[in-house]
Amino acid sequence: EKTSQFNLFHPETGIKTDFWLMKKTVFEKNKFQRGRKFPFWDLKINVISPEDLILNKLLWSKEIKSERHLSDCAGILQIQGKKIEQEYLKVWAKKLGVEKLLKEVAKTEEREKIAPTLTTKIAPKIAPIPPGTMIRVLA
Repeated sequence: EKTSQFNLFHPETGIKTDFWLMKKTVFEKNKFQRGRKFPFWDLKINVISPEDLILNKLLWSKEIKSERHLSDCAGILQIQGKKIEQEYLKVWAKKLGVEKLLKEVAKTEEREKIAPTLTTKIAPKIAPIPPGTMIRVLA
């Protein structure tokens, strides 16, 4: 299935926001239903949950062997802390075949303290969207 995405770049801050068009899979439909609505200038957009962002990054990491995505996952786990729905993560990681990567990320998150990124400090001033989120729009 073909995936479409585009980015918006804010030149004054250097913040890049990724927009992904929703695929028609069970996982994608579930992510959309779990998404949170946030005001974005004059629009309300659906923002992916932290758990689904982690699962997406694990899928991408599995596909392209990206350490960056795994590091991002560890950072999301650290920042979100106890707000993460661990059972949801485990169930979907198993369904998506990324259970081993999730365990690896959890070990990394326990061992290291990851410093907040520049995005964490700047993004809330631009728009009320949690930093480190992936935004989806419908085609």
